[in-house]
Amino acid sequence: MQAIAGGPGVLAPLDPAEAVAALPVPRVADNDPASAFLAGLTSRDPDSLAAALAASPLPSVEVDLALARVRIERGHLADAAGLLHRVADRHPDDWRVDWYRGTLALAGGQWAPARRIFDELYDLMPGETAPKLALAFCEECDGRWEPAARFYETVWRTDPTYVSAAFGLARVRLATGDRAGAERVLDSVPPVSSHYLAAQLAAVATAVRGRRVEELTADVLTGAARRLQALRLDTERHARFAAEVLEAALTWVRTTTAPSGATAEVLGTPLVESRLRRRLEETYRTLAKLADGAEDRHELVRRANAVRPMTLL
Repeated sequence: MQAIAGGPGVLAPLDPAEAVAALPVPRVADNDPASAFLAGLTSRDPDSLAAALAASPLPSVEVDLALARVRIERGHLADAAGLLHRVADRHPDDWRVDWYRGTLALAGGQWAPARRIFDELYDLMPGETAPKLALAFCEECDGRWEPAARFYETVWRTDPTYVSAAFGLARVRLATGDRAGAERVLDSVPPVSSHYLAAQLAAVATAVRGRRVEELTADVLTGAARRLQALRLDTERHARFAAEVLEAALTWVRTTTAPSGATAEVLGTPLVESRLRRRLEETYRTLAKLADGAEDRHELVRRANAVRPMTLL
């Protein structure tokens, strides 16, 4: 399954390590003596994979490159740089060394060197998608929204298997204040995609998260709620996103005079302060029961108590 850069936090700021993990892996040469050995390692976790590669009985360029990739993904950047230097000494014309040097620079937060390397690879392979996606990651990490959006849009339009490009474009749209554009991009992830659910949850968050109260409307709130209700989720995930929608609704109701006779509902709850407080309290208590640690559980109980409607008893 393709990694999604920016996850698992829905539309969280791009993490360079996640960006590196989401980049395509160059193909292993079939004529390499270790090709069969490498094919048998694909299902291992990163730590055991690194150990197996380091102990490989077959000296091989492919083994060195694979180990460099794992080192980069695990944050062992100096070790990865040494491996790449060794490969470059023996095979100075192998473009994959430059690819991994680009990922190494990206993982290390060196946006300009990473951009320069991937730009050269883009010139070398103008029809390939991978350098465009890598450049999009570099531009986004560097806060250069316009070129990031351009690369993401090109990748997503030409190859919809790169779902990371859709999430990246949505993040950029959101960063520039275009919430509607971010939602449109997320809605373009098709229902048959294994990432459709994540895209829809991201759209729910996009509608309400971090939004100023004056930007909220009854239509925005009910739309986000309808989208959430249409998804098949486990209890905890549903409750977490329901809490966000209900928090936004409560904030809006407390600062807005609803039209007389308004009957709009959010998650089956009328847009009335006391009803929203009661539903939000119940949601927090549900999350508290499902919390893993005592600290999280106590925080959720505290929130439930804080939002509980005032009574005379």
